[in-house]
Amino acid sequence: MNAPTDAVPPVPLRPAAPLQPILRRALEEADFAADVAVDGHSLLVSVLTIRVPWCPTTAEAAQEWMRTAGVQGDATWDEGGIVVLHLHEAPAVYQFMTVLEPQISAHKIAAGLRRVLGELGVDSVTDASRDVIDVRLGGDDLSAVVVLAERLGAPHIAKGLELGRSRGLRRLAERFRYLLTGVVGSLVDDVYEPGCAHEGESLTLYLSPAQAGRLLQRLNRNVFDGSRPTDVRRLVVHSREGS
Repeated sequence: MNAPTDAVPPVPLRPAAPLQPILRRALEEADFAADVAVDGHSLLVSVLTIRVPWCPTTAEAAQEWMRTAGVQGDATWDEGGIVVLHLHEAPAVYQFMTVLEPQISAHKIAAGLRRVLGELGVDSVTDASRDVIDVRLGGDDLSAVVVLAERLGAPHIAKGLELGRSRGLRRLAERFRYLLTGVVGSLVDDVYEPGCAHEGESLTLYLSPAQAGRLLQRLNRNVFDGSRPTDVRRLVVHSREGS
């Protein structure tokens, strides 16, 4: 007679459908445009964005990405030519959200930069992807760069520069790059674009999420301290007079 065994019956997998609101919120935080619908016990994620972690933007590529990312499910085309991810079980939903976490984090940092730069009166536009957060600084004679430099501890960054000339603005952008590299602890990529008849000059910073996080932390400390920026118009006039 065989001895009795204490085998534990397998735990049934949880369906994905109840996680619809959680997945919707995660996708919104990741700026991943998609419609999430319930289909029985499953969730159907209709992908409406072209900013996806698979390439090309096809159902076949999405299926391969799901396999390599450990997201159990299927990717198909719908009748309108949209890629739909079929997530049948809760573990697949949680894994999908785990894969999205770096993108969620990057967008939270970008949102934080938008908030604090707005509070500091800095003219800027920010955008984010999984790996890069870009911050575009503008204003007359790159006034946003001058204000931000002051908040980062360099109130005389424009001294001796003719900010009404392209050469002076390029020098300002170069100085600011060195300043920001010191603040975030690693080399920062940036692109200076001269103004034209329809658009003013700008300096776009390309930051990794880690660099952007350090910049946000530094600026938040300045806001908490309650210090106020100097009038940028006075700074610009001073820089021209001192050239």
